[in-house]
Amino acid sequence: AQNETDLRTIHSVLKEAFTDDPEHPHPDFDAFHHAQRRREGYNPDLWLLAELDSVPAGALIARDPVDRAWIAWLGVHPAHRRHGLGTQLLTTAFSLLRARGHRTAGVDVDTHNTGAMQAYTSVGMTLLGTADQWRRTYV
Repeated sequence: AQNETDLRTIHSVLKEAFTDDPEHPHPDFDAFHHAQRRREGYNPDLWLLAELDSVPAGALIARDPVDRAWIAWLGVHPAHRRHGLGTQLLTTAFSLLRARGHRTAGVDVDTHNTGAMQAYTSVGMTLLGTADQWRRTYV
């Protein structure tokens, strides 16, 4: 199992990876970890960290509920993108999930995020469907 220091580092990398994405605000570690623990399939052994030159650079959180495996979070620090870290994290997660008996893994992704779409299709994931989200902001 990951220790709390590892989990905090993974949270920090994800927070940095999504800094410019207003759709994915990242609360502090305690609130984030509490929310993750409440999700079905929570497993800290599926919190993965990638380093580049000994620097934490990418992170992935997968879940493995009984009915399906899921990639909940994948992020690479902006300064370390385009080095294959996302691919390495995904292939490692797939291996771990397969060893746990899963034959498929899913993910939700913004289809306008072409970098994310390319990362997922490059490891063999296929698009099953799309959905639009609507929002009204009250000021």
